[in-house]
Amino acid sequence: MRKTRWGHRALRKLFNFIPPKCLTASSSWQWLRRYPAIIPAAECFTVWNQTADTFPDYQRWFKDHGLQTLDDWSLLQQKSGQWQAPPKISIVTPVYNTQSDVLYECIISVRAQAYPYWQFILVDDGSADLETLNLLKSAVCLDPRISVYFNQESEGISKATNTGIEKTTGDYVVFLDHDDRLSLDALYFIAKEIQQHPEVDIVYSDRDMISPEGRHFMHLFKPDWSPDTLLSGNYIFHLMCYRRSLLNQLGGCRSELDGSQDYDLILRASETQPQVRHIQKVLYHWRQYQGSVSLDSNAKDYAFKAGVEALNQALKRRGIAGKATEIKTLWRGNYQLDLVCPDISEIEVITLDSAIAMDDYVASINKSLEQAATDKPYIGVYWNLDPSDRLL
Repeated sequence: MRKTRWGHRALRKLFNFIPPKCLTASSSWQWLRRYPAIIPAAECFTVWNQTADTFPDYQRWFKDHGLQTLDDWSLLQQKSGQWQAPPKISIVTPVYNTQSDVLYECIISVRAQAYPYWQFILVDDGSADLETLNLLKSAVCLDPRISVYFNQESEGISKATNTGIEKTTGDYVVFLDHDDRLSLDALYFIAKEIQQHPEVDIVYSDRDMISPEGRHFMHLFKPDWSPDTLLSGNYIFHLMCYRRSLLNQLGGCRSELDGSQDYDLILRASETQPQVRHIQKVLYHWRQYQGSVSLDSNAKDYAFKAGVEALNQALKRRGIAGKATEIKTLWRGNYQLDLVCPDISEIEVITLDSAIAMDDYVASINKSLEQAATDKPYIGVYWNLDPSDRLL
């Protein structure tokens, strides 16, 4: 963080005497307009913005589309400060024996956000590492928007996450892993998307990785929302933002699927027919380091087994006969479905004439479906390309 004027430091100290519950219990959080911003230090735009030389195309893209200067950051801060009804965003981060330098960057990436209307909930899940515990008790977390909770013993990532969700008071909840970073404009663009689409239930963004050397690489520009694509793997994780009421409706994460609890959560959420928005910007930086899945996909084998189980449970809930398995020849976390083919007696066949214009094709299918009075669970569409064709 950059050094600020003594007046700002004094005002922050004054706010720190006010219990966080009193501040975040307000229906508007409008007091945050007056809380002195944590201004990012120069290294947030230099060291943190370095990209790997082996990804020259991404270097150019990042320079053109990433947040590059303090002036850019200040402009976003000014814009969000003028919003009349800014969305209230809570961030939840479970912590467990995290390297202190990595956890420090994670926390600073939240405190230095250009968007001020946030609440940060950190839940330590029984860490034994003294450096982790000392950092969570240090001045780095001395911010009225930050609350730290300590479990006496480890209960697992799902329970720690659910504890964090229970403590939130925002309209939306963002999940941030303890060893990753948000881009400093992440919450601004999440909030902007919510402002423009107030009906939205889930927002996700693109992401990249931080190498062990601290450089950005391996960017992932994701496709838009597709429940069908989701059945082949959790392609939308990092950055994820949920409407808090939806998380409460789903009952949060499930401990029996720890490791892929986020995949299970989005599979269950997709069954509620949510409104989903995709922000086509890299707002999340997934860190590689020793022992992490991002560096070694086999580091947490149990996570991918849990992913298969989450997918099989989803098939069962939806009444789909079949089995999910992991594709061994691809990067871990890619799944395939072996579905049971329906009996021909269960299929209602609709035949379309080849004379139908392509512009009328969809309308013709919908009309045929409406006219097909049937209780059969499956419908097959046959397009008669030639009068001599016959359906076998």
